[in-house]
Formats: sequence, C-alpha cells, structure tokens
Amino acid sequence: FAIGGLEDPAYGKEYNFSTQRGRFVQILHVNGNHWITVSNINCRSGVQVFDSISDENISDNTICQICSIVRTPRRSIKIELINVCKQSRIKDCGLYAMAYATTLYDCEMPHTKDYIQSELRNHLYNCLQRSTALPFPSVHRHLEPGQVVKKEIPVIVHCSCRLPETPTIRMIECTNCDVWFHEMCEVINPKAWDGESYAWLCSKCYRKRKEQL
Repeated sequence: FAIGGLEDPAYGKEYNFSTQRGRFVQILHVNGNHWITVSNINCRSGVQVFDSISDENISDNTICQICSIVRTPRRSIKIELINVCKQSRIKDCGLYAMAYATTLYDCEMPHTKDYIQSELRNHLYNCLQRSTALPFPSVHRHLEPGQVVKKEIPVIVHCSCRLPETPTIRMIECTNCDVWFHEMCEVINPKAWDGESYAWLCSKCYRKRKEQL
C-alpha cells in the first residue's frame, strides 16, 4: 500500500504540511531541538508518536503539527504515545527518528525494535553514501499488548484549519454554527471582541446568509 508523508519538517513551523488522508509517516522537528516520528499506519482512528526521549508528555506545538498533517473533518483526533526504546546519548534523537520512520516504511512497528545506538550513526552514513534506506541495526524487543501505548491524548479541533485551541491565540464562536475559529483564520470585525451582543458569523455561514437574502 502507498505511504504518504516524509515532507520537509520545516513545513511544521507554520503548520503547512500537505493534508494526509491515507497512511503516512512524518518526521517532526519539535521544541526547538528535538526530532520525533509520527504515523497513522497502525492507528487508523488517530496518530501514533514515536519519541526517543519521552512517552509521557507532548507539547502544544507537537499536537498542532500533528493536527496540521491530518486536518480531520471530525471534532477530535486521538494521539497515542508509543513505548519505544529510548536513546542514551543526548544528540541522537534524529537518528532514532529516522530509524523509526524506516521501520514503519518497512511495514514493521518501532516498538518491536531495540535499536543498537552505537551503530546508528555509521549506518545512516552508509545509507547516504549508497543513496538507499536500509533497516537500522536492532534486536527484537518484546512488549505485552497492554504495554505498547503509554498514553492516549484526545485532542479537540476547531476552525476551518482543523487545529486545536492554543493559549496564545484568541478564538471566537460563530453565532450560527457554534464552531470556534482562530482570529487569524477569519475576517473578524473588531466589534465582535467587545461583548456577546455582536452576532459574528464565520465566512461559511455569512455566505449562506447572503444567498438566502
């Protein structure tokens, strides 16, 4: 089956990834200095996160990047933090992200691999020299079914951009469809911020209202 994704991680800074409706794998640059891999190959109702440092927490920026890939038409998506082997050296997160992605493209799951960290850098160098992607060195890692997903995070999405609410961006509710919108995603009359007396309509509802007149 076809697998999408693997776009330039720089697109994540402005949430400009191509919308993926099928299966995908994507490496993300998060929190300014860290690399992770995300995919929906084994999670059709959501997205799984493969992080070589933490499987307990996820930043708002990472959540927004994931949502910008999926752009789900539903009200929410599920994000699963997967129990994968962790790095022991500080600067190897990029190697692990590439190892996870390669494993997923080989139709295997990263949580079943215990990657041999001392061999990853040379392996990547050899792959680049040969212009090919080969499975990263690893040994088998066994987890019971209940140990694979460390944490599930339900994320409610809003607006035409299908991104979640964030603490730094104002949002406003359409008085007709009751959907919340980010201020930069719609044309909003400044009076709408003054109080509840102003009946603000999103662009979609505004067009429908004009067609009915």
